[in-house]
Amino acid sequence: DSLDYHAHAQNLRDFGQFFTLDESGKKIYSSRPPTLSFLLSIFYISSPETNIIIARFIQILISVGSIFLIFQISCYVGLKKIYALIPALVLCLYPPSIFYSSRILTENLAALLILVSIYLILRFFYEKELKFLLFSSISFLLLTLTRSSYLLLPFFIVFAIFAKAFFFKESKQIKELSLFLLCYVILLSPWSLRNYSIHGELIPTTTRLGYMLYLSNNT
Repeated sequence: DSLDYHAHAQNLRDFGQFFTLDESGKKIYSSRPPTLSFLLSIFYISSPETNIIIARFIQILISVGSIFLIFQISCYVGLKKIYALIPALVLCLYPPSIFYSSRILTENLAALLILVSIYLILRFFYEKELKFLLFSSISFLLLTLTRSSYLLLPFFIVFAIFAKAFFFKESKQIKELSLFLLCYVILLSPWSLRNYSIHGELIPTTTRLGYMLYLSNNT
């Protein structure tokens, strides 16, 4: 998988197209979610071998960002800094976190985007500013285009909050959540349309979406 994401990023840099080649040399356009490869391609400035090292360094920086963000979230919800260090240290020393920190895989970026989404949603509920909810729709979009298995997560979150808002008759919040979902769908549509123009079928993220949704919920 690492080499596949690297190949997509390298092809973006060299040819300006998001694709990889199968064993027969045929182009494959939609087998992987795009966010990680697009991010890496921005920093690819040399040979493929050197770019792999660059990619690994970027992955480490993303891991560091997740540690900082979980500390920031802990402080935001009211923990003193000394106690907020505990979840940050747990993430820092967590064996899978160490294992994935330099791998060219989507786990690191997905973890960071989940934390960004949580932080923005918390700020929306604490500060009642719509901009944080709209920013969270962007972070959820990037998360979905990082790991397709998160495609339905915004809908489940909104459904839970919507039920609470309906029960307590918080009509303003219902409108805001509807706007959040609308933004999420609109922002996702260009990539879905890109896939439709290539394959002639509605593919929201990747051609492996069904398999990934099944795998994520049955392992």
